[in-house]
Amino acid sequence: SAAAAANGGAYVPPVKPDVSGPRGRDAWTWDIIGPFYCCRETGWVHLCDHTCQEGVVDREQEMVVCPISCRAISRLMLTEWEIAAAERARAGPRGHDENEDAPTDFG
Repeated sequence: SAAAAANGGAYVPPVKPDVSGPRGRDAWTWDIIGPFYCCRETGWVHLCDHTCQEGVVDREQEMVVCPISCRAISRLMLTEWEIAAAERARAGPRGHDENEDAPTDFG
């Protein structure tokens, strides 16, 4: 690819498209194959299923909504840790260990 050639032939991972703008996901062209959303412009692929990491918490509707697929999951179906993870993902990196809020008691 042109990106690899410009980088001395090294693999360059696809860049996640910014869907936070006013046009959201409509600012990009997507190929949808089952649960996979493939951005034509960047080559980035999103798997939108129960493992979706892109969810944004909509506190009014008590839902977690994926800004790429627009799928909504009821917060009632999520654990507190999953809700906190979705909120952290939306807020972006804040310089702390992402696993610091993970449950430590698995019993």
